[in-house]
This record gives sequence, C-alpha cells and structure tokens, in this order.
Amino acid sequence: MKKIILSLVFIMIISSYACSQSQNSELNWYSNLEKAQKIAQQEEKFIFIHFTGSDWCKWCWKLEEEVYEKPEFIEYVNENFVLVKLDFPRKIEQPEEVKNYNRSLAQKYQIKGFPTIQILDADGTPIEKTGYQEGGPKKYVQHLENILARYSGDYNIFEHSDFTLKDLEGNLVTLSELDKFIVLDFWATWCGPCKAEIPILQQIYNKYKKDGLTVVGISTEDVKTQKDFFKELEKNGTNITYIRLVDPDMSVTRKYGIRSIPTTFFINKEGILIHQEKGFAPEFADKFEDIIENNL
Repeated sequence: MKKIILSLVFIMIISSYACSQSQNSELNWYSNLEKAQKIAQQEEKFIFIHFTGSDWCKWCWKLEEEVYEKPEFIEYVNENFVLVKLDFPRKIEQPEEVKNYNRSLAQKYQIKGFPTIQILDADGTPIEKTGYQEGGPKKYVQHLENILARYSGDYNIFEHSDFTLKDLEGNLVTLSELDKFIVLDFWATWCGPCKAEIPILQQIYNKYKKDGLTVVGISTEDVKTQKDFFKELEKNGTNITYIRLVDPDMSVTRKYGIRSIPTTFFINKEGILIHQEKGFAPEFADKFEDIIENNL
C-alpha cells in the first residue's frame, strides 16, 4: 500500500511539472490592454503589444513562424512581458466593440503598418516601436534586450551597436573610435524635421566641439544626393562640417531600430546611451544643449 501511495505522489509531481512546462511553452495573449497593464504592474513586467493582420499580413505570419513559435522567444517574453494581441483582419468577423477598441489603440500609438510591436512599461508609458526582424528567435530576444537596456539607461552602444561606415569622401569611420561625446543623428534629405534639425546640430557642434563633442549624421541616401543637399545648404549660409556617413544597405539603420526620422542619440565617451529623441521641433535645441552640458 505504501508503495502505491508513493507511486501516486510521484506521478502527481511529474504531472504537475509537465503542466507547468506546458503552460510555459506557449504565449499567453491578452486582448485588453488595461487588464494586461494591471498584471504587468503586479508582476513588474513590461508590456508587448502585437498589432497584426492575422488573415492577410504575410510579414505577421513570418514573425509568428520564425520567432513567436520558438522556445527561446517564448521563454524570454513569458519571463519579462505581458502580451497583448490586437488583430485587424480582413475576412474574420469581429464584434464592433472589438474593432473600435483595436482602432482606438492603433490611433493612440500611431500604428501605420503591420506587424508593429509597441513596447510599454508597466505604467503604460511607450518605450519603443519595433516589428519584424530577420535572424530568428535568438536575434529577436537580443533586439528586445537592447530596447529594455536603452530604456533602463545602462545600454552601452559601443558594446552592442558599434559600426563602421564610410563618410562622404569614402573614409571609414568607426563610432567607438571617435573618443568624444557623440550626437548621432539618423536623417534624410526629404525629411522636413531633419532639415530643421541639421542647422541646429551644426550650431551645437560649433559651440561644444572644443569641449569634446562630435556630431555624426547617418543617411541611407547615396553620396551624390547628400552632397547636393549640403551644397544647397552652404549656398544658403549653412556650412555643415560635422561627420556625415552613408548607410547604403540600411544595416546600421536596422541595427538601431530606426522607424522614424530624425532619431537622435546622445552617447557619452564610454558609449553609454544618455538620451534618445524621436522627431524634432525648434524648442528641442535648448533640451539638446542641456543634455550635452550635463554630460560632457
């Protein structure tokens, strides 16, 4: 009898373990952000919102197949995130209240394509947007870790996101070798806010370069397009002298998760990311100077 009882206890332990393993082997998606936020606050986790078109979006399918279904990803996000899936199907019928709820959140977070991932902290503050990334689950987990590290303020750009690109004259420039406080700006010639920001960056560079500041601009556009743009600026009285780099295959732009421009990073001499700014308005100039003065 004693042996039978021990056997039953053993079976129960194994079954319990198997159940826990099964629960951890799949993703638990919520459809309500408010409920997910309460759980995130209780469990001290971040929020991962997946905006998808489940019955038509091929890149959404690729993301699910290549990343979401893999054990490495499942284990990581279950430990660090509460997941929310907001679907925008074309054929699947949804209740009107679900459609309206999903649309309101898409509008709130300015979702412009699918798949889009919006990362929030437990209080609901937006941290960063991302989407499909090539390379499978391991690379995607690293991508999410980088996002959270940047948010926490202990992200070292030189260790995780160093790069070498050519400048407009064909010279190789490696970010970590500049040995300066760096303002790193992702921009394009067709971007209105970028055009407004560039003269401000030059003024800031002129003011603080003697104190150890350098400014680096990165565009995916070709050398001729960039040179023509800067010639026009010079004709209008603005001579740009800071470093300008070309990212022809968008490898660095993708590495930094750039989804809107301008995006500007402030990096100290040790490579620590001090601040990240998306977009530009003239009133940002004072803010930029305060960041530089407080960290040079």
